[in-house]
Amino acid sequence: MNAGGTPGAVRVGAQLPAYPGAAQALLWLSAHGGCGATTLQAATGLGSEDAHLLPIANALCPVPVLVVARTHAHGLICAQQLAARAAGSGLALAAAYRLAGLVLVADAPGKLPKPLAELAQLVSGGYPRAWRVPYVEAWRLGEPPSAANTPGVVARIGQDLAKASAAIDLRGRPQ
Repeated sequence: MNAGGTPGAVRVGAQLPAYPGAAQALLWLSAHGGCGATTLQAATGLGSEDAHLLPIANALCPVPVLVVARTHAHGLICAQQLAARAAGSGLALAAAYRLAGLVLVADAPGKLPKPLAELAQLVSGGYPRAWRVPYVEAWRLGEPPSAANTPGVVARIGQDLAKASAAIDLRGRPQ
């Protein structure tokens, strides 16, 4: 939530990735404050915190948008509300952007309690793709993301988006 308490406060950034095989651009959308979008941006090297660095929108090559949320109840509900808004076109994404998926960042070590696991499964169904990032104690302690403390799933996000982008034709439709 933003300072005004609205779910889906936009924290957006994009830049061209530095490694081959990654998505050409990426927008991070925070479902709520403290979700981990900044950390994921730093870990992947995709995106930025400065909305002025957004690429020029091009409806022929839609930019993927990833929603980021924590796995606590509030985070999951915010992600669910964003999926519902996107389905009803209430998210106001321009034609140049496409909702590509949901990144759920663990809010605590260990397994999710059954009610949260069920809610996470339900919420994930509202997105084309979902990734789960496990709890990283080093990040909680303020260490920057590095090869030593970043889970493998984080590296796969860019690779998965690149594959998905290759499967979308120039009109933004699946091939």
